[in-house]
Amino acid sequence: MNKLILAFAAGLIAFSAEAADFDCSNLPQVRQLADYGNAEAQTGLASLYLMGKCVVQDYSESARWARKAAAGGDAGAEFILSGLYLEGLGVQKDTDEAVRWLRKSAEHGNAMAQGQLGMVYVTGKFAQTDYDEAMKWLQLACSNGDRRSCDFLDQVRVEMQKMLR
Repeated sequence: MNKLILAFAAGLIAFSAEAADFDCSNLPQVRQLADYGNAEAQTGLASLYLMGKCVVQDYSESARWARKAAAGGDAGAEFILSGLYLEGLGVQKDTDEAVRWLRKSAEHGNAMAQGQLGMVYVTGKFAQTDYDEAMKWLQLACSNGDRRSCDFLDQVRVEMQKMLR
């Protein structure tokens, strides 16, 4: 597994940390809110199904709930969808679709997505290498509190300095 995919996985795990602390006795209320169209509850269910917390792990169900929340522009749901498409979990593997959802999440302010998008542009793995775009997204992610992006940004700067010598 390459570093970028591992970074996506780490991001999904970090994003789902709230789901790990979720009190399962609240599941009926969350499900009801999700059924009524509450995007936060829908994203919560997507996380629970992704992790198999309080429910049987089901990537297709995670994608279904994430799509509902993402339809309303929920950055967390968009981030979940990006990871599902990248790995082909519950959906047909599609790196173009993964990057599309990642960009939406980044544009909607998700710091982890901003950092991941920066990494995509640095590596050229799922999109054409573009260091200007990479730096823009990594700097934004870092300024929005994504520590991993700050560390990666420092590494990129060191490597760029080496190339300029």
